[in-house]
Amino acid sequence: MRKLIYILAIILAIGLPGNLSAQDSKQGVIEGQVVNETEGGGSVAGLEVALIAWIEDGAREIQTSETDGEGKFRFADISVEQSYLVRVCYMQIDYYYPIEFGDEETEKSIEVPVCDTTTSDQAIRVNLCHIVLYAEDGYFSVAQVMWLLNDGDRTYVGSEDTNFEGTQGVLVFTLPEGALEFEVPEEFVADYFMVDDDTVSNTLIFPPGEREIVFSYRFESPASGDLVIELFADYPTDALHIMVQGEDIEVASTRLNPAGPIVTETGEKFIHFTVDGLERGDTVDIHLSSLAGDSSLPFIIIGASAVVVIIVLVTYYMRRRAQAQSLTAPQPPESVDIDNG
Repeated sequence: MRKLIYILAIILAIGLPGNLSAQDSKQGVIEGQVVNETEGGGSVAGLEVALIAWIEDGAREIQTSETDGEGKFRFADISVEQSYLVRVCYMQIDYYYPIEFGDEETEKSIEVPVCDTTTSDQAIRVNLCHIVLYAEDGYFSVAQVMWLLNDGDRTYVGSEDTNFEGTQGVLVFTLPEGALEFEVPEEFVADYFMVDDDTVSNTLIFPPGEREIVFSYRFESPASGDLVIELFADYPTDALHIMVQGEDIEVASTRLNPAGPIVTETGEKFIHFTVDGLERGDTVDIHLSSLAGDSSLPFIIIGASAVVVIIVLVTYYMRRRAQAQSLTAPQPPESVDIDNG
């Protein structure tokens, strides 16, 4: 069953599990209501709701319930010493909400938001995209981070256009011609597949809100010392920032505008260019001349000094998002073993 990710960081903040068999633990009650945030959306009556408890060897489903006509549900006689997840299945998507009782608390009241689904990506846009280009020995490495927004009130689940020979993709990204060795952080590898040499798809459904995408690739440095990279805007893009590191590299473009240089905490300098208001299907050309590789620079994209800039930016925007968003419905990590026993 397809699962919905809203705020994974909330899961990591849940306290350590207690002991399910503790006989002297206080008993508590969880009352909740499922709310459909899609205007004119479907009914939330009669939905299956499960209570999952975190224990030493994983997680276990300990109670089930069903929403009434108003989407309300209730779990009673549960230990307040435990950390829990409430799971609601709506339109074949699992929504999760974390629960942890505070000191002296015996009752919790929650609201679990759900959304109808859509196969249209018209509400998807890139709020901000940062691309870092880094000169190396015989290669030019690229690290890219995007903050995408679903501005609608429905969860985007992909479409026929993003279904590739039976594999359902959701977000699709076009790599520049000549890009090699596409990589994502190890924990997200299972969420991507290559459609062809120039196209990659992310398979995670996209609920209303924000999502960060990080990946990398590289180009072989041509013998001529000149490299042309053509970026393709798969989604409307509010702002694109290009940062180029490397001495003796000339940069030219018909679309980019020069901005102030960026200097990292380690003293590395990046030439900085920007362009705003890209439409879906627009292209941005980057002409790099006199590429000067340095064998002392190892090919490490995630963790290389070039990505220091990205880490700083990701941290800033994650903090901004955390401050702006209220608690919603997260999904537990894939490693959690949920036992229906």
